[in-house]
Amino acid sequence: SDLLFGWRLSLGLFEAPCFPANNSIVGAWFPRAERARAIGVYTSAEYVALGFATPLLLWLMNEHGWRALFVVSGVLGLMLVPAWWRLYREPAEHPGVNPAELSLIEQGGGRIQPEKARFTPKLLWALARDRQIIALCAAQFAAYSTFIFFLTWFPTYLVSARHMAWIKLGALASLPYVAGFFGILFAGWLSDLLLARGASLNVARKLPVIMGMLLASVIVLANYVESDALVVAVLSLAFFAQAMSSSSWTARSEEHTSELQSH
Repeated sequence: SDLLFGWRLSLGLFEAPCFPANNSIVGAWFPRAERARAIGVYTSAEYVALGFATPLLLWLMNEHGWRALFVVSGVLGLMLVPAWWRLYREPAEHPGVNPAELSLIEQGGGRIQPEKARFTPKLLWALARDRQIIALCAAQFAAYSTFIFFLTWFPTYLVSARHMAWIKLGALASLPYVAGFFGILFAGWLSDLLLARGASLNVARKLPVIMGMLLASVIVLANYVESDALVVAVLSLAFFAQAMSSSSWTARSEEHTSELQSH
């Protein structure tokens, strides 16, 4: 319905700042050599509920209706708001950070002092013209359009085309999302490893993304196998690869918002 579409559009608008904010936090708290793994950890949370709680979610839907899924997930998110507001601080303002930790972060390129930039239309225009921002948006569009395709098409495919009963779907459907969980963690580990082994920052941050996007194309093989187990295996590999491409946020963590103030 139009109302549901409107609420879904609103969800996208309100959650849009999440990843840029997360990325800024990583740029503040982590030295460059650890950022890919840090980004991998928080990005992997996308797959936690679907990967490890799918049977529980299906039970909740069957027992209390599909609306219960929205209520429970929404309430859990709201419960974290006061905790985050109260506990999060920039490194230099956090009472639990000692000088040695601040030095480690700063020497690694982290931003220990909070930024005081005010939002202006000029800054927004500078962001819109920034080549890294444009490239990041293009990469995120490619990665997340694929992710949403997998997310919405996968369960429907197993039920309608493969005629897999819902009682089986709860167990089998979780495997690709579990693979995605480990895929983003692997991408972060690989990126930092390449950097530690002497690869350029450009190669270390971009290679896992490119590898993931290319490997995700194995999804087409699901059309040509008959075994349900093989279908799930193909989809799991595709989810693993698609999750690797989500590590593109690491590339932007190398830049600070303050650099755009000069525009």
